[in-house]
Amino acid sequence: MTVQARIKAYVAAGVPKTSLMAPLEVSFSPDLIDVGTVIIAVNNTTNESHALEIDGVSTALLGPGGRADIRVNFRRPAKYTVSVSADDPVPISGTLTVIK
Repeated sequence: MTVQARIKAYVAAGVPKTSLMAPLEVSFSPDLIDVGTVIIAVNNTTNESHALEIDGVSTALLGPGGRADIRVNFRRPAKYTVSVSADDPVPISGTLTVIK
């Protein structure tokens, strides 16, 4: 199974999408999967470099528009929070829910 993950700037009132301090979010499609091994296809749509990490597996640093695939084995049902590296201390949100 392949899951699409997109790193993007969160569009909020009063914060320009291109702002270096804009909050980031990671969206998954689908965002609800079964236990097992999946390929996560990561796409960085921001104008900065980022690496994505989930359940101890991470991408290399992805430049703007960069893409990478990672293979993750989710062994138990849970909500897995994603971590995204950033040069600036910006809020980042995103979870992937794994069920039986």
